[in-house]
Amino acid sequence: MTTRAQEKEDYYWDTFANLDLGADVIVRVPGQPMGKDIAASIRLMGNLLCGNGQTLKEAEVYAAVPTFERARIILETADANFVAAQQNEDAVLKDEFYKIAYDRLFDAARYAVMAYLNTDNARWGQLRHLLPPPFDQEFRRIINTLHIQYSYDGNYPQNDPDGAFAKWRQQVEQFIQKLEQRQPQTP
Repeated sequence: MTTRAQEKEDYYWDTFANLDLGADVIVRVPGQPMGKDIAASIRLMGNLLCGNGQTLKEAEVYAAVPTFERARIILETADANFVAAQQNEDAVLKDEFYKIAYDRLFDAARYAVMAYLNTDNARWGQLRHLLPPPFDQEFRRIINTLHIQYSYDGNYPQNDPDGAFAKWRQQVEQFIQKLEQRQPQTP
């Protein structure tokens, strides 16, 4: 929410709490800087309810096209969540860390696709359609397995989550390398 007469944030949260919007409220004033991750989230999921759309326009400025380096950093966050899963004794937390680790592998692949396509569009369904063969099919497998089956559904190999993670981590890292090596030349 962008407002010219900013109130305390609790005012906005309380106002929107009773509305069935299914939305997060971020209060800002026009021209206020925003981080790249918030800008990307606004571009990905933001909807204009009223007003002139200034926040959506400003988010375009702040949202940066991801880099292959950022994709590799996200691989490291997958590794950290994987280690947390291995070390956790609580079955529920262990499961959550595994699901997050698998989803971070997906995110690393998605960021690499965005870097390859030179876009800040994070919508994986659209990204897949923009990829040339065979990258489109490989990314589809990554989406369906890591993001949907393993993370959303929690249906990862319970009998060997470590082996599955090692296999998929290697595949995602190779996918990133292939995209980077075959990156189209920008004019």
